[in-house]
Amino acid sequence: MNIKITKTDLKNNFGVIVSCGYCELQSLLNIKSRVGYNKGVYGWNFDAFDFGGVGLITGYRTRGADIELSREFCKRWNERASDATYEERKQILNEFERELQRLAKEFVESKRK
Repeated sequence: MNIKITKTDLKNNFGVIVSCGYCELQSLLNIKSRVGYNKGVYGWNFDAFDFGGVGLITGYRTRGADIELSREFCKRWNERASDATYEERKQILNEFERELQRLAKEFVESKRK
């Protein structure tokens, strides 16, 4: 789906927003459809993906996310997917989704304390 969305839309539709930089997860995300994109006066800002209720935004301007993934974290996942077959990449994407959900759960629990 290619709809223009705002960060407010993301906050309203996802419990936790996770971000990473432009192309940091390109090998992993190229088999997943984005749920939308955001653009502003300076052009394209980010693409948004749904990972089981956790929103992932990736692009040039991703500030304001609840969790910012480190470059090392993204590099590790992207390298796993870069040489994988399509079927292997789907499995890696499922593992990545579980990891994002774990990070989101930890984030929510830390906010309760």
